[in-house]
Amino acid sequence: MTFHVENDAVSEDTITKLSPAEWRQKILGSITTTNNPTVFLLPSPAFHNNLDYLLRGLSYAIPPSQTFGAVASTVSSLSRARLFQYSKKNTNSSFDEGGSSSLKHTHGRGCVGVLFQGDAAFDVFIARGAKPVGGVYRIATGEGSIIRSLTLDEEMLLEKNGAARTGKPRPPLAEANYLLKNILSDDEATFMKSTLLIGVENNKNGSNSTDNDLDSLSQGGGHAYAVYQVANAGMKDGSVTLPLGSVDLQIGQRVRFFVREAEFAKQELHALWSGYQQVRSTSATPTGCFMFPSLDRGVKLFGGKPGYESSIVSENFIPNVQSISGFFSNGVIGPLNGVSPALEISGVASEINKPAVLHGSATCYAVIKSKSNRPRYLPGQIEEIISQDPSPNTQNNNKSPKDLSLLYGEKAPRAPDGELILRRREIHSGRSLTVSTVEWSVAEKKAVPTSALEGWMWEKETEVDRFRERVPLANLLSQVKQFMDVTKPRDWAGVTFSHSDKAFFTIIPELKRSEPQQGALRARYKPAQLVEELSDIATSLSVNSDGLIFGGSLDDVSTVRLATTLPILVSDLILYPYQLYQMRLAGADAVVFVTAALSTKDLVYLTKISSSLGLQSVVSVTSEVQLDRIVESNVNVSSIASLVVSNRNWEDFSVDESGEQALRILRSNSMALLLKKFPGVRILVEGRVGLIQKEGNTSEYVKALKESGVSGAIVSRAFATMSKQKIGDFFSLNR
Repeated sequence: MTFHVENDAVSEDTITKLSPAEWRQKILGSITTTNNPTVFLLPSPAFHNNLDYLLRGLSYAIPPSQTFGAVASTVSSLSRARLFQYSKKNTNSSFDEGGSSSLKHTHGRGCVGVLFQGDAAFDVFIARGAKPVGGVYRIATGEGSIIRSLTLDEEMLLEKNGAARTGKPRPPLAEANYLLKNILSDDEATFMKSTLLIGVENNKNGSNSTDNDLDSLSQGGGHAYAVYQVANAGMKDGSVTLPLGSVDLQIGQRVRFFVREAEFAKQELHALWSGYQQVRSTSATPTGCFMFPSLDRGVKLFGGKPGYESSIVSENFIPNVQSISGFFSNGVIGPLNGVSPALEISGVASEINKPAVLHGSATCYAVIKSKSNRPRYLPGQIEEIISQDPSPNTQNNNKSPKDLSLLYGEKAPRAPDGELILRRREIHSGRSLTVSTVEWSVAEKKAVPTSALEGWMWEKETEVDRFRERVPLANLLSQVKQFMDVTKPRDWAGVTFSHSDKAFFTIIPELKRSEPQQGALRARYKPAQLVEELSDIATSLSVNSDGLIFGGSLDDVSTVRLATTLPILVSDLILYPYQLYQMRLAGADAVVFVTAALSTKDLVYLTKISSSLGLQSVVSVTSEVQLDRIVESNVNVSSIASLVVSNRNWEDFSVDESGEQALRILRSNSMALLLKKFPGVRILVEGRVGLIQKEGNTSEYVKALKESGVSGAIVSRAFATMSKQKIGDFFSLNR
């Protein structure tokens, strides 16, 4: 049964002045409720200010109900959400649609709700992706939803220059500022500067609780802390105010600071569903699942191709469920601590009559079950539900390893030669949008990238367009000309391969902030400091300047250029000459071209532009087909300074952890033909060199590369895990 609530229909008065029966009559009309109903809500964004009154009213008037839902999203702030409602016709209603037995409505405001009764049951839980950072605090002073000062709860040594922090009360903003400067990684600090999240312990007395959310979730419990975004901060006294009415703080209650982070969100996703498998009743098999992520999740949070969350859930935790449905939203509605009251997990779940809350950045899952465990209906057949679910452990352990690309949905389209089919420019379409008396044309992104590389290309093209708007090409060329008059490029290839011993294995450290699959490689990325550590052992450097996937920037190149005399190879996805001019101006000596992303014509053209700027060209390949394209092209023999053979898979940014991809390419006939046309080219390998082991030793893989004619390797992730001493040993050992 469905219902609709107007914006002004609910208020504080509807809860304090009406009885439960009167509230139900006012809001639900003639709908009769039974015990244990479940309410799904779909509010419009404009209903946001009234949503709390509706949630409290449902808890007050229809106990013991549980509520979940999602706030409708729109294409832009100028457009309005449209809510669709379908319901059986009320015989007492004067509304008549041609004698139809049903009613169809379209609403531009308010909230549409669905009341589930009878045999349907829902297990509802929330994934937030909020990672605790810093220490555990207790509220020292404050009232209502205001925190004025905090004290450290435990003997936690948060060190600064060797001095430990004491338990002296401090304003929350002072503690947040301390974390920003001394504790948080670059990515965490960037998030906290834009959004301050504070978690309040759900168990107010602080007993029998865990401060590790992942442990609690994996055991079937809820989140230990309810996370709120700070609504207001006092610049004078350093106090913070949580959303009014969201919480009633108590002196001595535990709190923590939180940030949202992709890797933690993935761990939370696994922990949440693993815990659900442990505690859910085996007498009722899941038959479906609703999934409502907020707009800042999906590819924006997890990276890669679309469908990460739904694929993980459907393939690993509820593989027998035929349908997972939902949509991206402006916020999700669910239990405060992220656990459905219906689960009744070890006393951790919220009280049954506690109202649901709005979570600004999260995913709401609602698993549908039958209370009576009746057979489920599938198109064309009725499947008998097995009497007891297979154990999650035995069920998953028997599954064979999956192709990593399947985590993100269907495989990317490929040409007959096996190469990815790539579209260079994302397709935009528009639709009309009427605001008052003005009609606008709103651009919509309907095209979906079929591979990680294609998505990267689209984003890179947009990035270059924005650079051109800020600095026109003519202005950039003028700056480059002046720069070239006073600054000469360094001989990157000559220095890199200067050793007289042809068997000498050159190691080129790459300065890179992050990796798509692993996130940040270092807690704090300081290029100048890294250069200082590597200057005594490296002969040349590589700097990744891509800010879309790898977290770099051209400023990193300029910083390194000022900090060292070593020649610099700049790595990025180069699609236009404009980028080459930018790199030359930033201080690049050589650049990398990704062959997989360029047509043969573009590769020839860009290498010519590179040579005219005094930049050396390094070409990266991931297949034998790409080698054949280079051989068959008109690329000048002297234009290629080096060839990089990569272990990366451009379909999903994964890296071949065995290293066999590079070895296969190196030993191919295509490589022999390329070396015949470019006899002087030196070969490098990139992708987990220093981490890949053969026969239990990383040096054996380097030995196999040497035997295949490789002159060196570009290494990034391995250095991020090593101390300065180990880096020196690695250089010495593999040479």
